[in-house]
Amino acid sequence: MGPIAGVTRAPDPVPRGVAVLDGRAAGPPSRERHWARVGLGAGSVLAGLFLWEAIGTLGLINRIVLSPPRDVAAAAVQLVRSGELAMHVGVSLHELVVGLTLAVAVGLPMGVLAGWFRRVAWVLRPLTGAFYATPIIVFAPLMVAWLGIGFWDKAILVFLEGFFQVFVTVSAGVRALDDAWLRVASAFAARPAFTFRTVVLPGAVPYILVGVRLATGRGLVTVVVAELLASTAGLGWMVAYYGQTFKIANVFVVLLVTAGLGVLADAGIRRLEGHVEQWRATV
Repeated sequence: MGPIAGVTRAPDPVPRGVAVLDGRAAGPPSRERHWARVGLGAGSVLAGLFLWEAIGTLGLINRIVLSPPRDVAAAAVQLVRSGELAMHVGVSLHELVVGLTLAVAVGLPMGVLAGWFRRVAWVLRPLTGAFYATPIIVFAPLMVAWLGIGFWDKAILVFLEGFFQVFVTVSAGVRALDDAWLRVASAFAARPAFTFRTVVLPGAVPYILVGVRLATGRGLVTVVVAELLASTAGLGWMVAYYGQTFKIANVFVVLLVTAGLGVLADAGIRRLEGHVEQWRATV
């Protein structure tokens, strides 16, 4: 007897002894995969450190060029005990946080307006497109000439870098909203404020977080590069100063701290994304 029309036939069970070719079904449980990933990652880091230490200890490369991990660790302890590292990290983070806050405060509403209103996009898109394609760091000499060497020249550069990242991603996210949801809201005569709160904002949140993540990474790079060019404090200043005085172990300490700040910021934003996804599910 043939299958009944409109009824979907259940798939046949997999016979015993037949190998399952789907990697997701045949893989280990999620907990085992997590610890396997952690173990492989930690093993690769330890292998890299061992190779680095062996090259430095055996004298294969001059220590002035490549300091071994033990020298880097000793330099890190010295910089932490003296308070120098904490002071310069605080300077760079202050510039980064202020610049990013301004970038989100300005870029987010402008991105929503440019994505929601076509005429606003026509006005802003040519300007933002030109500046987005230009490396922001080239404006560093102008910022120094206008604002001097200090705090605000770095903060404004971070603001410019972050603003364009947030603006471009948010405006693209609002334009990419599903028209079906907007038509449903219009069919029920929903007010613009209600539509924005229940349709536009939840739909654009992933793009907002992507923009913030990009702005954070690019902002950290901008801070360090700007401090390399002209500054009296900060992580970039430490790299320039210790590089010129051939204290390579101190340079490696600063590089590792900078990388660690980037990883922590990215992990924090990813964690925020998880909480936001739960909020979107309830809206």
